[in-house]
Amino acid sequence: MKKNYKTKNKILLFFSAVFIILTIIFSSYAVAKTVMTKGAINYLQDKYQMNEEQIDIIDYEIGMYHLDSTDMFFNWFEIRWYPYKWQFNYNGREFFVNRINGRYYDDYQLDDIQLWATEWLAKKINNNIIGIRFDSEILFNYQMHYSNKMIFTKDNAIDLFNDACTYDYADG
Repeated sequence: MKKNYKTKNKILLFFSAVFIILTIIFSSYAVAKTVMTKGAINYLQDKYQMNEEQIDIIDYEIGMYHLDSTDMFFNWFEIRWYPYKWQFNYNGREFFVNRINGRYYDDYQLDDIQLWATEWLAKKINNNIIGIRFDSEILFNYQMHYSNKMIFTKDNAIDLFNDACTYDYADG
């Protein structure tokens, strides 16, 4: 009888420990998501003076390590950190904010910069140029090397293309 009682206690203790560990894991995810999201919103408010009530969160990805398979023969896998990412909507404009190495970076002005660069290239190079596309990562890299609080204007957006560090893709 006592042996059966001890076995039940061990099983109950095991399941209680598993439940507590899972509760801690899931609650830490919720806390991290809340704190990081609030940090991203504060960053946007500070940089662009956005109204928090008008900022809509469309999507969120928690930062985590991923196992990437790269080259099957020489490098079977690589462990890479993928940063926290948010997709926001503000006044009808969708954009991304990433948290890389403890700092926030955004591509809120990406559409404006593409438009300004297209106008500049059409004016200076060839008036048949009708558009230019570039990736958010280019904007993030520039912000990482200079300032994540920098606001681009029509006059300084071209500096983004003339700077070599813009094209050094960051790991993160």
